[in-house]
Amino acid sequence: LPFVAVMKGIAVTRRYCRWMDYFSAFYLMLFAISAVLIPYGRFRITNSDFQGVFNHVNILGIICAITIAAFLESNLFRKKTLIRSLVVITILIMCYLSASRTGMFSALAVLGVYFLCSRGEGTSKIKVVVLVGVLFIAIWRSMGGEIQQLVNNFVWKNSTNSIMDSRLQLIEMARTRYESHKLMGTGFMVPYNEGAV
Repeated sequence: LPFVAVMKGIAVTRRYCRWMDYFSAFYLMLFAISAVLIPYGRFRITNSDFQGVFNHVNILGIICAITIAAFLESNLFRKKTLIRSLVVITILIMCYLSASRTGMFSALAVLGVYFLCSRGEGTSKIKVVVLVGVLFIAIWRSMGGEIQQLVNNFVWKNSTNSIMDSRLQLIEMARTRYESHKLMGTGFMVPYNEGAV
């Protein structure tokens, strides 16, 4: 019901309220505060990865992708390309610091879809893709080992066996909970102890 109410409210007010601008401005304030917290380790509560003002590193990662999508569609700094680029780059840096693979891949997918679907000449888009590709290859060649190590650490989470190593405990918990109550479940990742009220 709350979700339906929010959707209905946005649908009714969309003609005179720029919700994308409001949403983007709100989250950009949260990211500005989060950027100030980057050097302070005591705000990294979940683990040693960056979480900003959010309650979990993976929440920060997903909010990064959502905020980039909203910001690119908003009218904030619409005619100031440099500022818009700096905002997106800063959010991507925070996403990287969070070590959220899902968030980073989602943010990159958002940027790719936005770039391909945005207005503009096809030839200029091709030029940009070629330029980015050449720069990436040049950087990869000059710092290949270091960049490869960074990518491996980020994607594989320092594992040598499986990309899922960091999630094996959660998978096992989910399997145990499913086996306990196959029909009704035990709640979506809510702490659960058999027999406890």
